[in-house]
Amino acid sequence: MRRILTALAAVLSGYGYVAGPLPPLANIPARVTERARQAT
Repeated sequence: MRRILTALAAVLSGYGYVAGPLPPLANIPARVTERARQAT
């Protein structure tokens, strides 16, 4: 029983890992070169 609890603790200990913050993603949209007028 002790082996099972030790193995379970070893497996579950990695799930709560907290890493440092990631840099923001560069999701910058492409510049619009052609503008089409929509009919309303």
